[in-house]
Amino acid sequence: ILRDAIAVVDTIDFHAPENVHTLSHLYESLLVRMGREGGMSGEFYTPRPIIQFMVEMVDPKLGETVYDPACGSAGFLVEAYAHMLTHQVELAAQFRQLRDATFFGQEKKPLPYLLGVMNTVLHEIPVPHIIRENTLSDYVRKYTEKERFNVILTNPPFGGTEKFEAVRANYPYPSSATSILFMQHIMYRLRRDGRVGMVIDEGVLFKSSERAYVDTKKELLEEFNLYAIVSLPAGVFANVV
Repeated sequence: ILRDAIAVVDTIDFHAPENVHTLSHLYESLLVRMGREGGMSGEFYTPRPIIQFMVEMVDPKLGETVYDPACGSAGFLVEAYAHMLTHQVELAAQFRQLRDATFFGQEKKPLPYLLGVMNTVLHEIPVPHIIRENTLSDYVRKYTEKERFNVILTNPPFGGTEKFEAVRANYPYPSSATSILFMQHIMYRLRRDGRVGMVIDEGVLFKSSERAYVDTKKELLEEFNLYAIVSLPAGVFANVV
């Protein structure tokens, strides 16, 4: 069976745009099925309509850098690429800049990392700048303006916990909750004139029993321009096809 499968794959011309386009769509459908059937939809797949809406609202521009600190299957990076390619690229030099120097991501777990790299390659980003590491292990106050990003698009994991004290100490408002740590990471990795579109759980908005939540939201409101909060209906992440 493996030999037969290899023989079929060997007949595919990966330089033919129509073949790559078909493969990318098949791969997307596979990600949806894995998320739904494996019960891990929040781990590496965000429904495409939500991603498209967020990308359109944030509207990344050619020449800006786009970053996802919990990129999973890289849906945000791929959709941002399609958005910029369709509306902004006219010259070969612009295409090379878009493809090679625009998109950056990090992912902790090996399977989502593999899925994300494959997804970007299938969507014509041949050298994706995706690093496999625990994003929360970064000391956030070390970043210079040059190391920050113009646009951040992400659906970071929420409901998780960070058990290592050394990791929690990287943040001005330490917490074991990954959601509020990712919020702080994003705030410190955004350039002064940058823009963010991110998915958060309601706990980030309304939880006040832990000091880290209160202090993070206070800084967000006082030091950043919080433009809008869009409430999504229950079940929107169910990945029903």
